[in-house]
Amino acid sequence: MIELKNVSKAFRKHVILRPTHLTLHSGINAMIGLNGTGKTTLLKMLSGIIKSDEGQIAYNQQTIRSTISKIGVAFDLPSFYGHLSGWQNMVYFNQFQQSPVSVDDLKKIATEWNVPLDKRHTSKYSLGMKKRLSLALSLIGNPEFWFLDEPFNGLDFESKEQLTAKIEQFRRKKKTILLISHDLNLCLNLADQLLFMHHGELHYLPNQEPLLNQVIFTIIHIEKCQIPSSIQRLIVEQAEEHNGLRLVIMKQDERQILCALNERRISILGLEHKIPSISQAIKILHNRIGGENNVEY
Repeated sequence: MIELKNVSKAFRKHVILRPTHLTLHSGINAMIGLNGTGKTTLLKMLSGIIKSDEGQIAYNQQTIRSTISKIGVAFDLPSFYGHLSGWQNMVYFNQFQQSPVSVDDLKKIATEWNVPLDKRHTSKYSLGMKKRLSLALSLIGNPEFWFLDEPFNGLDFESKEQLTAKIEQFRRKKKTILLISHDLNLCLNLADQLLFMHHGELHYLPNQEPLLNQVIFTIIHIEKCQIPSSIQRLIVEQAEEHNGLRLVIMKQDERQILCALNERRISILGLEHKIPSISQAIKILHNRIGGENNVEY
């Protein structure tokens, strides 16, 4: 469990995080937000790289300093010693662990994530190779708290499947994962809890099912007809098609609208779901929390 107690951060006049009280529980906590909203800065505060301006961060009621050996971090833009090989980087950073792992265990981690054991410098690595090395480094010491900043970027299909399996393994072990990703579909499928940052505010949305219904659009194709007045206000967008009408609604209103259409014996020609972009999802969630109902599709 990670507790943020009145934590805030600003760079001069630019507010990154307003005073925030929040608890992150074990399991997969997925965080979304637009670029530049401070997600990576928050990750750096949680891992002790930078300090918050105010407040405290506690790990199972312990300080960051006393917990640092239990934290693993993989940033979106990993930084290594370019004149060293991947293996040499692993050996070097292992020295700074509170309890360095054995050479055999280090090789097991390197092999698991396909980190080359040759002398090739990391400056020559591809993005995918750098991401795998970053993940391997973050797992040295078998952390209890695993922070992942856009970890799927640059990975091939097989590596993405491997990372997903590892994340789910950590969940089963009751560890705490914080996942930052621009892949909303991935976040919604993996997350036990969802967070989003917007205008310096960090919102925690623990109840997944209502959340899914709030950010997913339902597209209904129906025959040309007069739309019942009882559902007009629930329609986000309406357009004519060559053989009927296209209605865009929020998934949370799907059952009510389908019942109204069936009662009027209006033929439903098709139905599909669409996950919005990150920017659309943030706007929808922000409007819901702010009590507004108008969204754009």
